Amino acid sequence: MSFFFSLTATKYLCRQVYCTADLKICPDGTPAPIPEGECCPSLAACKKNAVDCSHTACTADFKVCPDGTEAPVPEGECCPSLKACKDTTVDCSQAICTMDFKVCPDGTPAPIPEGECCPSLKACKNTAVDCSQTMCTMDFKVCPDGTEAPVPEGECCPSLKACKNTAVDCSQIMCTMDFKVCPDGTPAPIPEGECCPSLKACKNATLDCSQAICTMDLKVCPDGTLAPIPKEKCCRDVKACKQASSTASNCVFLNCSIK
Repeated sequence: MSFFFSLTATKYLCRQVYCTADLKICPDGTPAPIPEGECCPSLAACKKNAVDCSHTACTADFKVCPDGTEAPVPEGECCPSLKACKDTTVDCSQAICTMDFKVCPDGTPAPIPEGECCPSLKACKNTAVDCSQTMCTMDFKVCPDGTEAPVPEGECCPSLKACKNTAVDCSQIMCTMDFKVCPDGTPAPIPEGECCPSLKACKNATLDCSQAICTMDLKVCPDGTLAPIPKEKCCRDVKACKQASSTASNCVFLNCSIK
């Protein structure tokens, strides 16, 4: 009867007691129990406690190991610590990742697999296509609307055929390597509904240079500037260079002979 009365009285008295917010953990990792006759958890009640943690107050922050588990209490200490986590880290200080940009089939960058150091296509989620051995080309594919070409479903690399709202299929088109320049000196844009830059798309172009192919050699004026495009022509020409004031500059077009 007296025990029941004592227990009831203790419960009643503990209604008015406010325990501290810090989480008290025994050295074995279990929460500290409430000592008999008291109201709040106490490290003094830990079983087989070789370390006196009765006056230790652990911080209230929740320590989580890299693997997502709660940090345990190191042996001989009183509070949870990250240094007691199992060593699951990978030393990537000497790792050298390849420079190619790995993209998952859904268009997202390939993540780094657990326990590795570099992005890998094998870590892509829900990947029906095995792209682990695929090397995409380094050229930057751009859709006609100026956005980066996405990766088509079921493939591994970006492709122009996956561009949205693209009426023209440019996936099999190879543009010429010559650099097309509008008469005003700006790069020729891609005409709507086509795949390659064209001079016919130049703004305010009075001359149709769509079929013109300029040579790849770099034409430079005697003063060192880039040769301009003559009026009513499509390609750069040294004949359009401004006449230099000195006779020596004009001699670049002369074929002198010694008599």
